[in-house]
Amino acid sequence: MGEVRVYIHTSCYSSYSVVKYLNSKGLLGKVRLVNVVNPLVAIYDNVISVPWVTVDGEPVATDPVSGSEIEGIIRGDYRASIGDPVKAFLDAVLSSSYASSIALLHGSLRPLILEFFVKAAIRYPYSGLDVGSVLDSLREEASSLYESLEFSLAKVVSVAYIRELYWASKRSIAVDSIKSRIDEVSLTLWLLAKASIGRAGIPVDPVAGINRDGVALTVSILEASWEKILDRVKREQEAIYSDREYIDISLKSI
Repeated sequence: MGEVRVYIHTSCYSSYSVVKYLNSKGLLGKVRLVNVVNPLVAIYDNVISVPWVTVDGEPVATDPVSGSEIEGIIRGDYRASIGDPVKAFLDAVLSSSYASSIALLHGSLRPLILEFFVKAAIRYPYSGLDVGSVLDSLREEASSLYESLEFSLAKVVSVAYIRELYWASKRSIAVDSIKSRIDEVSLTLWLLAKASIGRAGIPVDPVAGINRDGVALTVSILEASWEKILDRVKREQEAIYSDREYIDISLKSI
């Protein structure tokens, strides 16, 4: 078994769950935890989502990923049971606010159909699936897959938007403050920043190229559900930042 790296971020609940599991099993000493606080680390290592798992630099898993899966990778007895590889890829997209934002901004999954992301999503090489065949299927079905996924993407983006409003307001966001920021201009501004790195990732025409229907759909979800989303965000973040042991572990991985 080569070097197993598990990329995390302190604020991520999936990262929290994975770290807690590995710690309970005494396995943290068997992996290298990498906290992607520095965005250049994520860019250099092709990390599009967290948790993200590599073995000797090759992507082998990404969220949704369980601690028991990573335990199997560490112990060398992991056998992935993926089922439909296309669904596995879509699940990986929906488990990443960054990937979901890219898809929603462009109104397309095509920017995400990349070999390294597909490898992580389908648990290559543990699943025995052929990466090339999965890539071909995704490219052929990209338009119809996006159409079937857009509502789910908008829900993921809605949660990410409220979470970042919560952070920006120092965890004490007021109702009026939220309501004043649920509009298409505010969300589009945030989405352009969320889905890009500098100008990389912005549509060729940053006005005409934006998926305005997707933005409008997300705003409608926010208008109807922001209170429930905020409650969820608060519970998630309070669980993370009240756990001193986890915070100490995550800080050591920066």
